[in-house]
Amino acid sequence: MPPLQGEKISGYADDRGDGSLHWGTCQVHLSGENSQKFPISAKTRMPIEGILQEMNRDLGSDFTVFVYIHGFCNSFDSAIRTAAQLDQNLGLKIAVIAYCWPSLNSFWYTGDENNVDWTVPHFEEFLLTLSQKIQPKKIHILAQSMGNRVLCYGLERIALQGMHTLPLGQIIFAAPDVDAGVFCNRIFPKIRGKAERFTLYTSYTDRALLLSSQIHQYPRLGEIKERPVVLAGMDTLDATDLKMTFLGHFYYVRHHAMTQEIQELLCFNRDPNTRKGELFKEFLDNGMVYWKILNTRTSSSGGDTYRERAKIYYATDRALR
Repeated sequence: MPPLQGEKISGYADDRGDGSLHWGTCQVHLSGENSQKFPISAKTRMPIEGILQEMNRDLGSDFTVFVYIHGFCNSFDSAIRTAAQLDQNLGLKIAVIAYCWPSLNSFWYTGDENNVDWTVPHFEEFLLTLSQKIQPKKIHILAQSMGNRVLCYGLERIALQGMHTLPLGQIIFAAPDVDAGVFCNRIFPKIRGKAERFTLYTSYTDRALLLSSQIHQYPRLGEIKERPVVLAGMDTLDATDLKMTFLGHFYYVRHHAMTQEIQELLCFNRDPNTRKGELFKEFLDNGMVYWKILNTRTSSSGGDTYRERAKIYYATDRALR
């Protein structure tokens, strides 16, 4: 079958599109230590049939996808670069897809909140298309910060229709900027048990989520006040010890301990009790258990071979430039 040629594009704007979902690929050059300076080339928009053909050519017919959903204040290029950093960190033979919802890429917080609501039905379409037309063996998803609202609200919508068709593997809530009460009482009861494993990464020192909780007047899922959110059917891990920046919000991509954590989840679906890293078990008064990640891992266990480039697939409802 001849390749389904895509359309070269300049990129996507920090705004909503016309409501349609665009698919494509980007080539990211993995040069330098700052992933947000990785050069991006060959941005190509293509039909879903072309995406499937590319994945089959690169990975064979039996492949797994890893979906990354960015958070607040992100451009299209920034999301692609972070996805490439995760791909480089993990070093796994999987298809990495960035779901790029239309963040305004500014500190206009309420504008991004509005666009989360706007993108949710498109994310639902994305997951159903991925499952029904791409048909991967497994779909892993990592959402960061406000991107967790896209993930949670999208899974909730699909759960109301039945989620039996989605081959969900690891669902990772990284520093989620989601109302903790809404998640515990409305969302998680609908999606519990619908994936191989749900994992929450949370922190005492996440200043971004502290500010969000002050704005909203209610605690966020990814912050720890008196105690973390611990629920049956979800593993909770306290990443406070992995703080690397003033905000303490981006440990999921910047710390080698998190690289190993995510690798073990994606490759082996390991229970926290059986993972290689230093995890310290904590007990709450009600007998529920969570784990603290200790900052004792000295090196990343990323890919065995150095790569100059990464191919990142994308789906977006942003406006074309």
